[in-house]
Amino acid sequence: MPCSVTPGPLGWSYLSSVALALLIVSVHLSSANACCVEERGPTTNCSFSHGQDFFLCDITEVGYSIDTCRDEGIAPLGDTPGPIRDASFHIEPYFTSCSPSNEHMYKTPLNVSSCHTPCSHGNRAVHAGLNITFKADPWTSEHLRAITISLRRGSRVYVHCVTLRLNDYGPTQAALAEHEFHYDGFIGLEPGEEYTVSILTLPTNTNRQNWIIKPIRIPWESCWVPDLKIHETPFAVNLTLFQDLRHGFKRFYVHLYNDPYNPLTREVDFRNADLYEMDGKNGTNILFECIEPTATELNLYVEAVDCRFCLWDRTKIQVKGVPPKFVNCPEHDIIQEVEITKPMRYTTPVSWTSPTPIFQSTGCGSGRNRSHDPNSVFQVGMTTPIRYLAWQYTYMAECTFNVQVLAVDTTPPQIVFCPDNITAYAKPKMKTLEVSWREPMFDDASNTTMTIVTPYMPDSQTSYNFHVWVNTTVKYQIMDAYNNMAYCSFSVYVKGDTDPPRITYCPRSIDVKGQPKMKSAEIQWERPQFNDASDTIVTIVTPDMPDNETSFQFSVGMNTTVKYKITDAYNNSAYCSFFVYIKETPSASPLVIALSCLAGLLLILLLVVLICKKMIFRGDIGSRENLNTTDPDKDDVGYTPVNRCENTGIPLPSLDDYVGSQWSVVSQSWKIFCHPPGHHDQLSRSEPNIPESSSGFFSKDEVEFKPGFGHRQNSSRLNSVEKDDNESSVWIPNIIEEESSGSSDDSPASLESIC
Repeated sequence: MPCSVTPGPLGWSYLSSVALALLIVSVHLSSANACCVEERGPTTNCSFSHGQDFFLCDITEVGYSIDTCRDEGIAPLGDTPGPIRDASFHIEPYFTSCSPSNEHMYKTPLNVSSCHTPCSHGNRAVHAGLNITFKADPWTSEHLRAITISLRRGSRVYVHCVTLRLNDYGPTQAALAEHEFHYDGFIGLEPGEEYTVSILTLPTNTNRQNWIIKPIRIPWESCWVPDLKIHETPFAVNLTLFQDLRHGFKRFYVHLYNDPYNPLTREVDFRNADLYEMDGKNGTNILFECIEPTATELNLYVEAVDCRFCLWDRTKIQVKGVPPKFVNCPEHDIIQEVEITKPMRYTTPVSWTSPTPIFQSTGCGSGRNRSHDPNSVFQVGMTTPIRYLAWQYTYMAECTFNVQVLAVDTTPPQIVFCPDNITAYAKPKMKTLEVSWREPMFDDASNTTMTIVTPYMPDSQTSYNFHVWVNTTVKYQIMDAYNNMAYCSFSVYVKGDTDPPRITYCPRSIDVKGQPKMKSAEIQWERPQFNDASDTIVTIVTPDMPDNETSFQFSVGMNTTVKYKITDAYNNSAYCSFFVYIKETPSASPLVIALSCLAGLLLILLLVVLICKKMIFRGDIGSRENLNTTDPDKDDVGYTPVNRCENTGIPLPSLDDYVGSQWSVVSQSWKIFCHPPGHHDQLSRSEPNIPESSSGFFSKDEVEFKPGFGHRQNSSRLNSVEKDDNESSVWIPNIIEEESSGSSDDSPASLESIC
């Protein structure tokens, strides 16, 4: 609606009414040209009715005055009206497209970016004004003649005055009790400025006791909003302010009210700012560091310097924080091992990498502390808690661990003395022998225990009954309090009888002739005899031959070795061996036997003739060759007759070479031999000359060879030497058996007594 005034009813004198009407018309005409459509201008009529009564009132802008508005009259104290009711006094700013009502008002219209009223739509300028409402005191209505409203800007001395004049009669008490006065005016106020509105009822006195004063600040209401993005950063306000492409503003102030009396301000000028692209727009970074987090939100204001009446844009920001973080904080306790020594160390330094706190903003309300430093000295055997603290404002971090110093012993006990190997000798027939030794000695920094780990041997003993011929290892284990072990070991060897059994008799080899067609024959022998200091065991090692037998069935034509092993209680052994041989005799046919006999008889006959002739010839020759001279000086040779039955000492080589082997065949038919009594038994067997002290062990030189006469002639021989574990020599003598059918009386050895 157009700016207009409303005429009030008649209530004053006629002249006053005419003058007021002219004034209203003039105000109406002047303000109507300056008003915008659908906007109202300053109120010019304050008349009102109550019931059947109508009260005339008009409004006059007096303009600026110095200090105070002009008084409309001074009345005695008892004739002054009371002040308006304070509770009913309200002031409300508004915006209008109407022009300022006074030349002293702020005439510059507000920028279109302020967006104060709908009038600004369509790029029309607006101005700020006040809407004032109040109620008068009804109890002093009979004294009320006028009401003065004054406006003062800040501390300035000039005031702008508006007077509401009532008619001479004034309103009634009932009318004032219900009527509310209002005034829309003071157009042209400057946004953001502090104003003081005073209302004075007239008439008044010199003290102005009926004066009511109220301050008012013209608010900023702006449709301009900055383009910004908040980045959540601990202990800081971090944002990006983008360029204003809509209005083209270049300069800004960013205010952070973390302290109401000392805000932080950053100035931004996009003409020389460092720009970066984010979300497809160019912006610059604004950072407020070291902001302590609080439970109260902070106000962030952005001011467009290029827009005077653009209101500051406010954003609520909640600053957050995070506790510091420790790096190099040990995950486990630090364990320091200290080697036990003599003398013992009771303290030791312990080193570690110092934990380092990482703060979000260095130096912003941060601090640190610790209970111990690396390389501090700690007591051995104790566990000490270590604590590192770091904080930033009210946010704290902690790194804790323990330092444990342990006394350990990793060195095994040192053996000072360990017995040498022991060799002892037991007496014959002893199976065990008690052997003693000196206990081992050792050195160690901690407590130790010594045990014997040899089975069945007590720990505390230094002597023990050891078995003969058993090499026993005595092993000591020395273990300290930390399970470090050392060992001392030595051997104990008890030796017993080392001499093998002594053979006193060993049978000679047996060589006999079997009967024709005989396959086996039982041969008997005497058991070997021996001496030893300990118990002995006699075994026959010949296969398939019982140990306790002295006879056995031997096969004809096989040379069998019978071998005895004599072992004493200490495993000393001796051996006795001999051969058993049964010669196979073939069967002859009758014709062969007859021819053999005939040839033998002829041969024997020839031999007898030859022998007799030879012996006769020897007797003659002996006489002729004078073999035995009676007188050495005589030239003649004497002859000594030979007696064939007398032992003259003359050798018979012809009989030794051939005749001796065949003589016994015809000895019964030809009685030509002289046999002294007992000569047959003497020549039945030729034995070696064996010393009486012999035990059956001989060297080759001790054997005496003697030829025998009979069925065969065997030379004595030293058979191969058999070796046992004790390297004993075994001698196997020859036995020359006469033929079972031969007779010693017919032996050629009787040639010494031939007739």
